[in-house]
Amino acid sequence: MTNSTTIMNTAWNIARTAAAEFGGSSKEYISASLRIAHKLAKRTKGAVAALWVLFATMPVNTRRKDAIEAAVAQGFNFFTARTQYQAFYKACK
Repeated sequence: MTNSTTIMNTAWNIARTAAAEFGGSSKEYISASLRIAHKLAKRTKGAVAALWVLFATMPVNTRRKDAIEAAVAQGFNFFTARTQYQAFYKACK
C-alpha cells in the first residue's frame, strides 16, 4: 500500500463504510478516511500493518476488548494487538 491510487482507494472504502454505518455521504467522511489511509500506508510491514487494516475495517462502535479478541482469534499476539489498538485509536482521533 504505497502508491497514491491504493491510498485513495483505501480511503474511499473506509469513507463508504462510515457513510453506510452512520448515514450521509461518503464525501463527508473522506477527510478522516484519508488520515487513516495514510497511517495505514506508513505501517506497511508485518503484523502491525495487518492489525491496522483489521482495526480500520471494524465498525466504529466496536469495543476495545472485542477488537483485541478478534485480532487474537486471527493469530496475532495479545500484547501486540493491545499496543497497536491503542496506537490506532490515537491516530484516528
